[in-house]
Amino acid sequence: MRRKPRMITIILATFIIIRFGFLMYESRSYFQGSYWAGYEGFKNAYLNSQYISLHPTASIPDETLYAYAAGAYLKGESLLDVNPGTPPLGKQLFSLSIVLFDNPNIVMIVIFIFFLTGIYFLGKQIISSTPIVLMVIILILFQPLITSQFKFMPLLDIPMMTFQIWSIYFFIKGLDKSGFSILISMILLGVAMMTKIFSISLPLLAIYTVYILLNRRKMFGWFILGYLSIAVVAIVTYIPIYYRGYTPWSVLGIAKWSYIYNVSKLNRFFTVWDLIFFNRWHVWWGDQPVIHDANWHFSWPVLFGLSWIWILNHTRSFFRLSKAAQIVYLWTIMYFIMISLNQSSARYLIPILPFAYIFAADVLCGWYNRLRKNLN
Repeated sequence: MRRKPRMITIILATFIIIRFGFLMYESRSYFQGSYWAGYEGFKNAYLNSQYISLHPTASIPDETLYAYAAGAYLKGESLLDVNPGTPPLGKQLFSLSIVLFDNPNIVMIVIFIFFLTGIYFLGKQIISSTPIVLMVIILILFQPLITSQFKFMPLLDIPMMTFQIWSIYFFIKGLDKSGFSILISMILLGVAMMTKIFSISLPLLAIYTVYILLNRRKMFGWFILGYLSIAVVAIVTYIPIYYRGYTPWSVLGIAKWSYIYNVSKLNRFFTVWDLIFFNRWHVWWGDQPVIHDANWHFSWPVLFGLSWIWILNHTRSFFRLSKAAQIVYLWTIMYFIMISLNQSSARYLIPILPFAYIFAADVLCGWYNRLRKNLN
């Protein structure tokens, strides 16, 4: 009897490898060619874009901005002159990829592998069945909002989400085993904060803090070290600006500016759910206040609808949930609240999509088991 589940696991794992390889092959052009041969093109596009010119000749997408920034940092441009509104660590990873491979996108292969393995290990904390978790990963590899990250490179969504997922995993492990895992979790959270807009990861920090204070006070010393580690990650990330006369206190000013800028978008509440369920995107430009989003996928209403069912089913029994389920529950609720307060676009759904798949799978498995029990 054991051979059958093992064979299913091998087949599913093989399919994941094949699907991942296919996505790499489809995107092979992004991993070829010299970055520096096209650097001047990135630079000219940036200098004539909406980020610099009052009368831009064209708007550039985020991937072009990040690709230019990665090379500009290597050329000695200030972190505060090129895309200062986004923390630089993610773009510094692209810079590292340029140094090693003369290409900013190759590092994304490694990051995506860690992203998928992170989903597996975290998913196993919620769903005990290995085949079910592997099927979740397969479905994620067919989700257009995820796979589009390989069609528009380099972007920061997958790197940030990868660090968040592993941060959650190590935090959960730390609750059972050691404070050192809590420290690793906090370091990874600091890296996530410095990879993209730091406020996206703030709900996780709030959850960790409250959970430790209420349930694991004996680990509070490790947690204080964790807070210090986040500060160290931020300070180290901005090392280049110190040679220009700035200080670590300047990093706080940058964070404050970024936070105020993003809070300024809190002007239309709950519009993200109109996008998720009905493909009605409330935009902040043009003559039409509501348009259709080309990224919308029919799976979104199903995934997020089932996620809400999972949340509601476990609300009354929250304190009987496993530690892993409690942390993931709180993160999902906090993130749902955060995107409900923003005029969010589809890309804001990326950090929560893996959790939506895990919840949906758990709900469907529960329904299936209940139906089979009733039939028997």
